[in-house]
Amino acid sequence: MKRQQSSLARLQSLPKAHGKPHYQGQPDIFVGVSIGLIHPITVAVVNVRTGQVLIYRSTRQLLSENYRLFNRQRQQQQKNALKRHTNQKKGYPRQPSESELGQYVDRLLVKSVIELAKQFQASSIVLPDTKGLREHLAAEINAKAKQKSDSKEVQDQYAKQMRLNIHRWSYDRLLTTLSSYAEKAGMTIETSSQPREGTAQEKARDVALTAYHFRQVSSN
Repeated sequence: MKRQQSSLARLQSLPKAHGKPHYQGQPDIFVGVSIGLIHPITVAVVNVRTGQVLIYRSTRQLLSENYRLFNRQRQQQQKNALKRHTNQKKGYPRQPSESELGQYVDRLLVKSVIELAKQFQASSIVLPDTKGLREHLAAEINAKAKQKSDSKEVQDQYAKQMRLNIHRWSYDRLLTTLSSYAEKAGMTIETSSQPREGTAQEKARDVALTAYHFRQVSSN
């Protein structure tokens, strides 16, 4: 009995465990995310009530000194694309993959986005709706190809290379990872349509603003 009472006393004297406080962001601060050709993601921290953009961040800025890993992955993608083509001709079943490095780069990008959201106390991260995203990127490719040269042959070659870049990068994997990390951090995740026109920064801003306006309409 004495041992039991002693054990109970020790348990009662232990400090009480407190649950992890739920993240509380500013309701007017959203992080908009856009998908692009050259850089996988661009983000904009936006005061959606006033429309003011607090900060933009490109893929290069998000990765900072780790941007070299992104370049290395792109180089691996190009080499592996050639190997896959050769292996298919020879009938080899196993194909080279750069997925591990890609996943690591994804996590680095995602962590930077989450840290940025926390820094500005954003309440929501708005991701682009991937439905029709390939078509949007295809339209961007055609526009860039026309800017590249007046030659139809050069335009077609450039468009072909850019289409390969689209298929090599796993946008769905990146957005899924970002959604998972944001939910763990207690942040709201929303989706919004990404406009076809404008710069990557403007698209990221508009993704956030569109989500906010949709909220306003839905609540009325």
